[in-house]
Amino acid sequence: MKRNSGVTMISLVVTIIVLIILAGVSLNMTVGDNGIITQAQKARENIELAQTEEEHQLNQLYEEMQNSGDGIFDDSEIDAIEKLENFKKIIAEAITKKGVATEPTDTAETMAENIAQISSFNGGNITPVVSNGAGATSCSITVPTGITQGYIVACANAFYMPTLTISGNGIDTQKEVASFSASQASMGANHIVKIFYCTFVEEGIVTATMAAGGNNYATSLMLFQKPEEIEVVTSAGVGSTTCSLTVPEGTQEGYLITCANAFYLPDLYITGEGVEVQTEITSFNAQQGSMGAHHIVKIYYCKFREGKTISAKMYASGNNYATSMMIFH
Repeated sequence: MKRNSGVTMISLVVTIIVLIILAGVSLNMTVGDNGIITQAQKARENIELAQTEEEHQLNQLYEEMQNSGDGIFDDSEIDAIEKLENFKKIIAEAITKKGVATEPTDTAETMAENIAQISSFNGGNITPVVSNGAGATSCSITVPTGITQGYIVACANAFYMPTLTISGNGIDTQKEVASFSASQASMGANHIVKIFYCTFVEEGIVTATMAAGGNNYATSLMLFQKPEEIEVVTSAGVGSTTCSLTVPEGTQEGYLITCANAFYLPDLYITGEGVEVQTEITSFNAQQGSMGAHHIVKIYYCKFREGKTISAKMYASGNNYATSMMIFH
């Protein structure tokens, strides 16, 4: 019995020693320098560092993109992109001014279709022959050889609304077929446009003459030919930089003549939903620089949208301005 007890005690001691060794090894594997807990803490720290670095890189990339591609595109590529965007903007504006609404963001195919739409538009059958403009109360042209009938468009602007007539040995007969005007009385900006049908004497002189109070005046006229008679549809005139009218029902195509006067020679164009396609046929102007009396007249052939609005807009320095327009067949 004593021997058996001794063996048991030795086994117990050995077992305890083995357990202590195993516990030490396990503890070292768990919390030591290479232990599971230590490695887990290091892994978590590495993940946090990686996330921070990733956020830093993403922020840096975003800033580079915001700064027009610095660090993504070189200078030559950035310059090429800017030139392309500017080119598309210029093309879109040019197409839109011809009456087909176009945006810089439109595809190349859309822009090509819009250009084709303009190109297929024949522009009517008005033939400009000769024109002249002068910063004076009268202005003259010579009737070319071979021209025996046609139309005279005459325009005059003055401080007060002028009267306007045509005369001369170049006219055999005349008939006034249209007249429209615009007035800004407070600033002394007034103009009138008249259209006459005439039979001519070849190589004779035709003179447009205006009469008005004040001394800031200019006069112009143009001879053009058109096979059919002119039929006036509608007109409008205001003492402002913009004049608008509504396209009447039944008016799908026709001519639009517009006029503007200002202290300096104005730029003039037409726009609006009422114009589907437009072709500028001709323009003429008159200037009196010393007195700030300038006007411009433009004639367009248009495809219209019935019931929609057309606006004639002018740009010029100074503030004595008036704008007018008329649709005719």
